Amino acid sequence: MVAAQIQMMEARAKECDVELLPNAFLFSDSPDGSQPWRPSAVTRYFTLLRDRLDLTHLTFRTLRRFMDTYGQELGFAPAQVAQRAGHDPSVALRYYTGRVHQSDRELSNAIAQLLNRPEASR
Repeated sequence: MVAAQIQMMEARAKECDVELLPNAFLFSDSPDGSQPWRPSAVTRYFTLLRDRLDLTHLTFRTLRRFMDTYGQELGFAPAQVAQRAGHDPSVALRYYTGRVHQSDRELSNAIAQLLNRPEASR
């Protein structure tokens, strides 16, 4: 998918008879890739695609929560997941850990079961 985007950017630059900059933005309306999409453009493109696919329940917030929750559930450090999402680790721990609480409960129960085994008290 990324390779296709790069190819599209290169083809557009060639059509416009300009060189694609070595550090070009991957998503740019500039033929040379010098300017990134504006945030409002990203929101507009996202909304159009989301609506076309009938996924109107998705928002940037739900996607961020999904990434943060599952990133932590997969074992990535909260600081690493927060950095990827673009915010402070304390924010990720406070707001974006819906299913992590469930896995924490499961971990707690597993430890309690280990401690309650007769052979563990020997």
